[in-house]
Amino acid sequence: MIGIARIEQESWHTVKTAGVGTYIGRKDLWSRGLGKHITLAILEMAFNHLNVERCEASSVEYNHRAHKVLELCGFKRSGMSRQAMFVNGRKWDDYHFDILREEYLKIRMDLLKQTLGEKLDEYIKRHCTIQQRE
Repeated sequence: MIGIARIEQESWHTVKTAGVGTYIGRKDLWSRGLGKHITLAILEMAFNHLNVERCEASSVEYNHRAHKVLELCGFKRSGMSRQAMFVNGRKWDDYHFDILREEYLKIRMDLLKQTLGEKLDEYIKRHCTIQQRE
């Protein structure tokens, strides 16, 4: 096990939403692109299989790697909760990010191509119900 990935559907919203997150606990695996691959897989599950309309994530202020991964996958910073996290004896802001289904669909093929390369066509044929190809 290298960490945790989560996707949690939230049924109390009027818009079908999923809270998502990743944590790679093994520092020797940082900076290898795994966070981006895992986040992309989560977005595929959320939008392609669970049919959600938006995904949201949060990250503590100092976790610049997480912010970069979320933004590379199309998330936009949507706000923050001030001094909402207490880590190592200090209060930190909690940054909030989200991505809408239509935003994801605009960049989906580029993200999948970057991640899957030659295997993209095989993936599309086997796993996708969203039929958006350019």
